Amino acid sequence: MQTKLQAALGRLARLRKQSRFLKDRGSDLFRRGIQDLDETDAEQERLAAEEARQAELRSVQEQASRTLSDVSAWGAGDASSWPSLGLDIPESDWAFLLGGGGGSPATPSGNLSGS
Repeated sequence: MQTKLQAALGRLARLRKQSRFLKDRGSDLFRRGIQDLDETDAEQERLAAEEARQAELRSVQEQASRTLSDVSAWGAGDASSWPSLGLDIPESDWAFLLGGGGGSPATPSGNLSGS
């Protein structure tokens, strides 16, 4: 009887230990899953922000292109004559706005006031 009792208590101790281990392991896996979801959400937000920035850039480039077309249609000539109109905009900035440049304009040099 004593031996059976000790064997049963030993099994009970092992089962309790295994139960604690599985609960801890489950909590750890749940925590990791939540952390992975948070990281995925952050990455999706970053991608959405980048897509919005790209869409805004395309919009600005389209507006600049339409503006250049309008100005040319109004007989203002090419961009080389624009400084005489008070539009001190470097060619590199126009290339960027029209989609020909790889980065952003070097300086915010558009001077519409003529000064």
